Amino acid sequence: MGLKIKIFQLVDLIILWLFYLSKALTFVVHPWVIKKVFDSLGYAFYYGRPKMRRDLHRKIADAMPEMKDPNELKRIALGACTAMVRPIYEGLLFWRHTDKFMRELEIENLEVFDKAMAEGKGILPYTMHLPSTIMLVHAIMARLNRSYSIIAWNPEDLPVKRYTRKMAEFGLMIGSDPELPVIYAGPGRDAIRQLRERLSEGGGVGFAVDIPGKCVVPLFGRPAAVADGIAYLAWEFDAPIIPTVMIPEEGFKRRIIFFEPIRCEKTGDRKADVKRTMEKVIAAGERQVRMIPDQWMCWFGLWRWWEKAKEIEASAEGEESSSAE
Repeated sequence: MGLKIKIFQLVDLIILWLFYLSKALTFVVHPWVIKKVFDSLGYAFYYGRPKMRRDLHRKIADAMPEMKDPNELKRIALGACTAMVRPIYEGLLFWRHTDKFMRELEIENLEVFDKAMAEGKGILPYTMHLPSTIMLVHAIMARLNRSYSIIAWNPEDLPVKRYTRKMAEFGLMIGSDPELPVIYAGPGRDAIRQLRERLSEGGGVGFAVDIPGKCVVPLFGRPAAVADGIAYLAWEFDAPIIPTVMIPEEGFKRRIIFFEPIRCEKTGDRKADVKRTMEKVIAAGERQVRMIPDQWMCWFGLWRWWEKAKEIEASAEGEESSSAE
């Protein structure tokens, strides 16, 4: 355990150093150069760990069996390795070139967001762990006077504390909700109360939904165990859930897409209602990933979610058998 902690501390230091170095480089070099630096880190991670590389190829192939082209498979796997540090690049690029970003920005279906907010029941925009989306959408919406809070893990509870803390501070600095920028989740945090207060006021809370949990729903063709907090909030407040994604394009050009809201339809069985809603949420999230599969940061955890779902289903079957006896 001691060695593992030291490794995480070293990784924490290296990534934090990378952030400060990249921040300094934004003043003296072209953004293309900085992008190549981050791409190189992803390539080093990809080629430096052969077993991880083979496992990653298998995971992607299992999830998308229609992917027959080995070059495309490699491109996605390389991108996934780079995606782990790409939030730094996206955030710094936006920070240094905000005007260019905003000029070239395209937003599809902004009226979906506005109509949902106008209902006054709160809104729940969400995404998968896609670097541009998790780093920039809330900041851009704040600049467009459509701010919402975001929920995030408390940096002190994560293995890379200093880096995560710095990225949280930086992410809020480039744009955030002025009333309640972030709701930190984790042990000892009063996140549920803050979430309820924010939604009861008609505000918004942004989620990333591809995190492990106990709700078993289909993801890439197999049952996966994911967290279902967003669906419980939608059930309680009748708040619309808005699938959201940002597509990185050439240069400073980015495209934000808001999809039609997902509603939690109530039948009197809350557990079933939540599960049915999560099936829709994760299905829409999978479509986001399929749009830019090389950007998804969570390819590495997908198998664990599949395995956890098997354990949950086996345990449920065992309990049913015991009850029948």
